[in-house]
Amino acid sequence: MEKHDSNDWRVGDLALCTHQGPWFAGGFIAHQGGPKSGGVYTVDVVTHAEHPLGGTVAALGFPEWPDENWSSIPFVKVTPPALDEVDEREHSDLLDQSL
Repeated sequence: MEKHDSNDWRVGDLALCTHQGPWFAGGFIAHQGGPKSGGVYTVDVVTHAEHPLGGTVAALGFPEWPDENWSSIPFVKVTPPALDEVDEREHSDLLDQSL
C-alpha cells in the first residue's frame, strides 16, 4: 500500500479508508454512514473539486454509495500483488506442501 497524490486516482483502484469518525463538510456531518476506517472499496467514479483550504482534490465514488463522493485525502491506494507474484507464491506453497 502506498500513499498517492490526490489526483492519481483511477476508476477500478482499490481504496483503503483511514478516516476515523463521522464525515464532515463545512463543520457539519455531511454523510450518514459511508466508508469506514479499515474498509477497502473499489473506486467507480473519480472527479476533482476545489478543496476548502485551497487547491483541488480528487473526489472518489464507490458503488456502495452511488449518490455520494468522498475526498480522496483519507484514502490510501491499495496495489494488489502482480499476477506473476501470486502464481509464484502459490507454486512455492504447493512445493512446500508436497515435501
